[in-house]
Amino acid sequence: MTINYPALVRPFPPDEIELRAGATSKDKTRALALAYADPRTYQDRLDQVVGIEQWSDDYVPVPTTASTVALLCRLTIAGVTKCDIGESPASDPNAWTVAAAQAFKRACAKFGIGRYLYHLPQVWLPYDERTKQIAEQQQAVLTIYRQAGITPAMWRGVAAQVVPEPDARVQAAETTFWETFKEALGGDDWALVVQLIGVKPYPTTIEAWREAYRALQGKLVPAAKQVT
Repeated sequence: MTINYPALVRPFPPDEIELRAGATSKDKTRALALAYADPRTYQDRLDQVVGIEQWSDDYVPVPTTASTVALLCRLTIAGVTKCDIGESPASDPNAWTVAAAQAFKRACAKFGIGRYLYHLPQVWLPYDERTKQIAEQQQAVLTIYRQAGITPAMWRGVAAQVVPEPDARVQAAETTFWETFKEALGGDDWALVVQLIGVKPYPTTIEAWREAYRALQGKLVPAAKQVT
């Protein structure tokens, strides 16, 4: 069986990505965002690209310390098997489930599925100390994807496009662009900006960001008048 490898390893759609907080700032207002996907997202990708009858997984306990449980996942895709191990503290009530999920996703990464998640840029984002979560997760994922140069065409499986290597100046301009607007507007006005901009193709040059800025200014004034 010939596998459509580009389809197998393409980025997951943003709405299938979740973020958890890593390190937090001293004032607990920002956190390092760590991206991950549920094992079912990987399973769906395998079903869609490989076919439900062309892949299988099985698990074997691995000897470890008394405080840890570990499982070896053997993932077979179209007759090829790759393995990896997942671990969890034994004190976790769901220790075996956690270990199995980790082992499965690591084995998938050996085939290239979800491997890009390990290489996403490390981004500090607004953090909600009350909920212990990255704030506005969907927009946060889009921010990380933009900085990584991941476009909608990539996760939608559209024909491959040449994407310029992310430029540090562009990334800095983008961060300033969004954070300035969000801080200045906030609340309903910020929601209006998101509604107007949506998930359009991401600018890759400084001039393109200037043009986006001018276009947004032109939309904001009449839209704001309609709201008021």
